[in-house]
Amino acid sequence: MGVLDCLLIWKDDYLLPYDGHLRNLINSKNLREELTSWSLSGELGFIEQCHRAYLVPLVIRLLMPKVRKLKGLASRKKASICHRKAILSFLAGLDVNELPLFFALLVKPLQIVKKNDGLVNLFWTLPGGSISEFQALSLLHYFTLENMATLPWKKKYGFLHVIKDIVGVFDEMHISPFLDLLVGCVVRVLESCTSSLDKAKELNRLPLDKRNSGINVNSLHKDIVLPTDQSNSGTNADLLLESGGLPLDSVDSGTNVETIPEDSDQENQIVVIFYLC
Repeated sequence: MGVLDCLLIWKDDYLLPYDGHLRNLINSKNLREELTSWSLSGELGFIEQCHRAYLVPLVIRLLMPKVRKLKGLASRKKASICHRKAILSFLAGLDVNELPLFFALLVKPLQIVKKNDGLVNLFWTLPGGSISEFQALSLLHYFTLENMATLPWKKKYGFLHVIKDIVGVFDEMHISPFLDLLVGCVVRVLESCTSSLDKAKELNRLPLDKRNSGINVNSLHKDIVLPTDQSNSGTNADLLLESGGLPLDSVDSGTNVETIPEDSDQENQIVVIFYLC
Protein backbone atom coordinates (compact mmCIF):
# COMPACT_ATOMS: atom_id res chain seq x y z
CA MET A 1 0.00 0.00 0.00
CA GLY A 2 2.93 2.30 0.72
CA VAL A 3 4.20 1.98 -2.86
CA LEU A 4 0.78 2.97 -4.19
CA ASP A 5 0.69 5.99 -1.86
CA CYS A 6 4.05 7.11 -3.26
CA LEU A 7 2.79 6.80 -6.83
CA LEU A 8 -0.34 8.77 -6.04
CA ILE A 9 1.73 11.69 -4.75
CA TRP A 10 2.43 12.57 -8.39
CA LYS A 11 -1.33 12.79 -9.07
CA ASP A 12 -1.03 11.19 -12.49
CA ASP A 13 -4.23 11.31 -14.52
CA TYR A 14 -4.10 7.58 -15.23
CA LEU A 15 -3.99 6.71 -11.49
CA LEU A 16 -6.23 9.13 -9.61
CA PRO A 17 -9.58 7.90 -11.02
CA TYR A 18 -8.72 4.33 -9.98
CA ASP A 19 -7.31 4.97 -6.50
CA GLY A 20 -10.10 3.09 -4.69
CA HIS A 21 -10.00 0.15 -7.07
CA LEU A 22 -6.25 -0.29 -6.68
CA ARG A 23 -6.45 -0.13 -2.88
CA ASN A 24 -9.16 -2.78 -2.87
CA LEU A 25 -7.02 -5.07 -5.01
CA ILE A 26 -4.20 -4.76 -2.50
CA ASN A 27 -6.41 -5.30 0.54
CA SER A 28 -7.21 -9.01 0.89
CA LYS A 29 -10.46 -8.25 2.72
CA ASN A 30 -11.82 -6.23 -0.19
CA LEU A 31 -10.20 -8.20 -3.00
CA ARG A 32 -13.00 -10.64 -3.77
CA GLU A 33 -15.67 -7.96 -3.95
CA GLU A 34 -13.48 -5.74 -6.14
CA LEU A 35 -12.86 -8.58 -8.57
CA THR A 36 -16.60 -8.93 -9.12
CA SER A 37 -17.49 -5.22 -9.28
CA TRP A 38 -14.63 -3.90 -11.43
CA SER A 39 -13.37 -5.14 -14.79
CA LEU A 40 -10.26 -4.79 -16.92
CA SER A 41 -12.15 -5.51 -20.11
CA GLY A 42 -11.82 -2.76 -22.68
CA GLU A 43 -15.34 -3.43 -23.94
CA LEU A 44 -16.98 -2.57 -20.60
CA GLY A 45 -15.29 0.83 -20.41
CA PHE A 46 -14.32 0.84 -16.72
CA ILE A 47 -10.88 2.07 -17.77
CA GLU A 48 -10.39 4.89 -20.25
CA GLN A 49 -8.49 3.76 -23.31
CA CYS A 50 -5.80 6.41 -22.91
CA HIS A 51 -5.06 5.16 -19.38
CA ARG A 52 -4.70 1.45 -20.16
CA ALA A 53 -1.05 1.52 -21.24
CA TYR A 54 -0.01 2.77 -17.80
CA LEU A 55 -2.68 1.36 -15.50
CA VAL A 56 -2.84 -2.25 -16.74
CA PRO A 57 0.87 -3.03 -16.05
CA LEU A 58 0.42 -1.65 -12.52
CA VAL A 59 -2.62 -3.87 -11.92
CA ILE A 60 -0.70 -6.91 -13.18
CA ARG A 61 2.19 -6.16 -10.82
CA LEU A 62 -0.19 -5.74 -7.88
CA LEU A 63 -1.97 -9.04 -8.52
CA MET A 64 0.97 -11.19 -9.59
CA PRO A 65 2.11 -12.01 -6.03
CA LYS A 66 -1.44 -13.10 -5.19
CA VAL A 67 -1.44 -15.43 -8.20
CA ARG A 68 1.85 -17.04 -7.22
CA LYS A 69 1.22 -17.40 -3.48
CA LEU A 70 -1.89 -18.87 -1.93
CA LYS A 71 -0.88 -17.87 1.58
CA GLY A 72 -2.72 -14.75 2.68
CA LEU A 73 -5.54 -15.03 0.15
CA ALA A 74 -7.76 -17.06 2.46
CA SER A 75 -7.52 -19.08 5.63
CA ARG A 76 -8.47 -22.37 4.01
CA LYS A 77 -6.80 -24.21 1.16
CA LYS A 78 -9.82 -24.55 -1.13
CA ALA A 79 -10.82 -20.94 -0.56
CA SER A 80 -7.31 -19.85 -1.52
CA ILE A 81 -7.50 -21.81 -4.76
CA CYS A 82 -10.84 -20.19 -5.60
CA HIS A 83 -9.34 -16.77 -4.89
CA ARG A 84 -6.48 -17.43 -7.29
CA LYS A 85 -8.84 -18.58 -10.01
CA ALA A 86 -10.97 -15.48 -9.42
CA ILE A 87 -7.89 -13.29 -9.89
CA LEU A 88 -6.97 -15.14 -13.09
CA SER A 89 -10.52 -14.71 -14.38
CA PHE A 90 -10.22 -11.00 -13.64
CA LEU A 91 -6.93 -10.79 -15.57
CA ALA A 92 -8.48 -12.77 -18.42
CA GLY A 93 -10.52 -9.64 -19.14
CA LEU A 94 -7.37 -8.04 -20.53
CA ASP A 95 -6.65 -7.93 -24.22
CA VAL A 96 -4.21 -10.65 -25.29
CA ASN A 97 -1.70 -7.95 -26.30
CA GLU A 98 -1.62 -6.74 -22.69
CA LEU A 99 -0.63 -10.13 -21.25
CA PRO A 100 3.10 -10.49 -22.13
CA LEU A 101 4.13 -8.78 -18.89
CA PHE A 102 1.98 -11.21 -16.89
CA PHE A 103 3.65 -14.28 -18.40
CA ALA A 104 7.12 -12.75 -18.13
CA LEU A 105 6.60 -12.03 -14.41
CA LEU A 106 5.38 -15.60 -13.94
CA VAL A 107 8.93 -16.83 -14.47
CA LYS A 108 10.73 -14.15 -12.45
CA PRO A 109 10.39 -15.71 -8.93
CA LEU A 110 12.15 -18.87 -10.10
CA GLN A 111 15.34 -16.77 -10.23
CA ILE A 112 16.77 -18.71 -13.16
CA VAL A 113 17.50 -15.61 -15.24
CA LYS A 114 20.91 -14.11 -14.59
CA LYS A 115 21.09 -10.51 -13.43
CA ASN A 116 23.42 -9.63 -16.29
CA ASP A 117 20.84 -10.69 -18.88
CA GLY A 118 19.80 -7.16 -19.72
CA LEU A 119 17.05 -7.92 -22.22
CA VAL A 120 14.88 -9.99 -19.86
CA ASN A 121 15.49 -7.78 -16.86
CA LEU A 122 14.65 -4.71 -18.92
CA PHE A 123 11.39 -6.29 -20.06
CA TRP A 124 10.40 -6.88 -16.42
CA THR A 125 10.86 -3.20 -15.60
CA LEU A 126 9.06 -1.73 -18.62
CA PRO A 127 5.36 -0.74 -18.41
CA GLY A 128 4.57 -3.34 -21.02
CA GLY A 129 5.80 -5.09 -24.14
CA SER A 130 4.41 -6.63 -27.30
CA ILE A 131 3.91 -10.33 -27.93
CA SER A 132 6.75 -10.35 -30.46
CA GLU A 133 9.10 -8.73 -27.94
CA PHE A 134 8.06 -11.30 -25.34
CA GLN A 135 8.69 -14.22 -27.69
CA ALA A 136 12.10 -12.75 -28.56
CA LEU A 137 13.11 -13.20 -24.91
CA SER A 138 13.16 -17.01 -25.37
CA LEU A 139 12.42 -17.57 -21.68
CA LEU A 140 12.26 -21.32 -22.20
CA HIS A 141 16.00 -21.18 -22.82
CA TYR A 142 16.53 -20.70 -19.07
CA PHE A 143 14.66 -23.88 -18.12
CA THR A 144 17.73 -26.10 -18.29
CA LEU A 145 18.19 -29.26 -16.21
CA GLU A 146 20.96 -27.47 -14.34
CA ASN A 147 18.70 -24.56 -13.40
CA MET A 148 15.78 -26.84 -12.53
CA ALA A 149 18.02 -28.88 -10.21
CA THR A 150 18.66 -25.78 -8.10
CA LEU A 151 14.95 -25.15 -7.45
CA PRO A 152 13.38 -26.44 -4.21
CA TRP A 153 10.70 -29.04 -4.88
CA LYS A 154 8.00 -26.81 -3.32
CA LYS A 155 8.79 -24.05 -5.80
CA LYS A 156 8.51 -26.50 -8.70
CA TYR A 157 5.25 -27.86 -7.33
CA GLY A 158 3.72 -24.43 -6.84
CA PHE A 159 4.85 -23.20 -10.26
CA LEU A 160 3.25 -26.16 -12.02
CA HIS A 161 -0.04 -25.67 -10.20
CA VAL A 162 -0.12 -21.99 -11.19
CA ILE A 163 0.31 -23.03 -14.82
CA LYS A 164 -2.45 -25.60 -14.41
CA ASP A 165 -4.85 -22.95 -13.12
CA ILE A 166 -3.90 -20.52 -15.89
CA VAL A 167 -4.60 -23.12 -18.56
CA GLY A 168 -7.90 -23.91 -16.87
CA VAL A 169 -9.07 -20.28 -16.70
CA PHE A 170 -7.72 -18.52 -19.79
CA ASP A 171 -9.47 -19.16 -23.09
CA GLU A 172 -7.73 -20.22 -26.29
CA MET A 173 -7.33 -16.70 -27.63
CA HIS A 174 -5.57 -15.45 -24.48
CA ILE A 175 -3.28 -18.44 -24.01
CA SER A 176 -2.29 -19.39 -27.57
CA PRO A 177 0.64 -16.93 -27.95
CA PHE A 178 2.14 -18.20 -24.69
CA LEU A 179 1.31 -21.90 -24.94
CA ASP A 180 4.75 -22.94 -26.19
CA LEU A 181 6.33 -21.41 -23.11
CA LEU A 182 3.85 -22.98 -20.69
CA VAL A 183 4.06 -26.47 -22.17
CA GLY A 184 7.84 -26.24 -22.43
CA CYS A 185 8.10 -25.19 -18.77
CA VAL A 186 5.98 -28.13 -17.62
CA VAL A 187 7.95 -30.64 -19.70
CA ARG A 188 11.32 -29.42 -18.47
CA VAL A 189 10.32 -29.24 -14.82
CA LEU A 190 8.94 -32.79 -14.98
CA GLU A 191 12.05 -33.90 -16.85
CA SER A 192 14.21 -32.67 -13.98
CA CYS A 193 12.02 -34.57 -11.51
CA THR A 194 12.19 -37.84 -13.44
CA SER A 195 15.94 -37.41 -13.79
CA SER A 196 16.19 -37.21 -10.01
CA LEU A 197 14.08 -40.34 -9.64
CA ASP A 198 16.32 -42.24 -12.06
CA LYS A 199 19.35 -41.32 -9.98
CA ALA A 200 17.62 -42.52 -6.82
CA LYS A 201 16.77 -45.83 -8.50
CA GLU A 202 20.38 -46.27 -9.55
CA LEU A 203 21.50 -45.81 -5.97
CA ASN A 204 18.96 -48.35 -4.74
CA ARG A 205 20.26 -50.96 -7.16
CA LEU A 206 23.63 -50.88 -5.42
CA PRO A 207 24.36 -53.62 -2.85
CA LEU A 208 23.57 -52.61 0.71
CA ASP A 209 27.23 -52.58 1.74
CA LYS A 210 28.06 -50.09 -1.03
CA ARG A 211 25.22 -47.73 -0.17
CA ASN A 212 27.03 -46.82 3.03
CA SER A 213 30.54 -46.87 1.62
CA GLY A 214 31.05 -43.14 1.55
CA ILE A 215 28.77 -42.32 -1.37
CA ASN A 216 27.70 -38.73 -1.21
CA VAL A 217 23.94 -38.95 -1.63
CA ASN A 218 23.59 -35.18 -1.71
CA SER A 219 25.68 -35.03 -4.84
CA LEU A 220 23.01 -36.97 -6.72
CA HIS A 221 20.27 -34.44 -6.10
CA LYS A 222 19.53 -32.30 -3.12
CA ASP A 223 15.79 -32.94 -3.28
CA ILE A 224 15.94 -36.76 -3.28
CA VAL A 225 14.68 -38.45 -0.13
CA LEU A 226 15.71 -42.09 0.05
CA PRO A 227 13.64 -44.80 1.78
CA THR A 228 14.44 -45.12 5.45
CA ASP A 229 13.96 -48.89 5.30
CA GLN A 230 16.83 -50.15 3.17
CA SER A 231 15.42 -53.67 3.16
CA ASN A 232 13.02 -52.55 0.43
CA SER A 233 14.22 -53.60 -3.00
CA GLY A 234 12.77 -50.52 -4.73
CA THR A 235 12.39 -46.82 -4.14
CA ASN A 236 9.36 -45.07 -2.76
CA ALA A 237 8.65 -44.09 -6.35
CA ASP A 238 8.53 -47.76 -7.40
CA LEU A 239 6.15 -48.63 -4.58
CA LEU A 240 3.92 -45.65 -5.34
CA LEU A 241 3.69 -46.42 -9.02
CA GLU A 242 3.20 -50.16 -8.50
CA SER A 243 0.31 -49.47 -6.15
CA GLY A 244 -1.46 -47.39 -8.79
CA GLY A 245 -0.21 -43.93 -7.83
CA LEU A 246 -1.70 -41.46 -5.41
CA PRO A 247 -5.41 -41.60 -4.55
CA LEU A 248 -7.41 -39.13 -6.61
CA ASP A 249 -8.59 -37.24 -3.56
CA SER A 250 -4.98 -36.44 -2.73
CA VAL A 251 -4.21 -34.84 -6.10
CA ASP A 252 -6.81 -32.10 -5.99
CA SER A 253 -5.59 -29.08 -7.91
CA GLY A 254 -5.85 -27.20 -4.66
CA THR A 255 -3.33 -29.38 -2.87
CA ASN A 256 -1.36 -27.20 -0.49
CA VAL A 257 2.35 -27.94 -0.57
CA GLU A 258 2.53 -27.13 3.13
CA THR A 259 0.51 -30.28 3.89
CA ILE A 260 2.87 -32.66 2.10
CA PRO A 261 5.19 -34.48 4.53
CA GLU A 262 8.78 -33.41 4.31
CA ASP A 263 9.97 -37.04 4.33
CA SER A 264 7.86 -38.08 1.32
CA ASP A 265 9.25 -38.77 -2.13
CA GLN A 266 8.75 -35.21 -3.27
CA GLU A 267 9.97 -35.41 -6.84
CA ASN A 268 7.79 -38.45 -7.47
CA GLN A 269 4.73 -36.67 -6.08
CA ILE A 270 5.20 -33.84 -8.56
CA VAL A 271 5.47 -36.25 -11.51
CA VAL A 272 2.53 -38.47 -10.49
CA ILE A 273 0.21 -35.58 -9.57
CA PHE A 274 0.62 -33.86 -12.95
CA TYR A 275 0.40 -37.18 -14.77
CA LEU A 276 -2.99 -37.81 -13.18
CA CYS A 277 -4.14 -34.22 -13.73
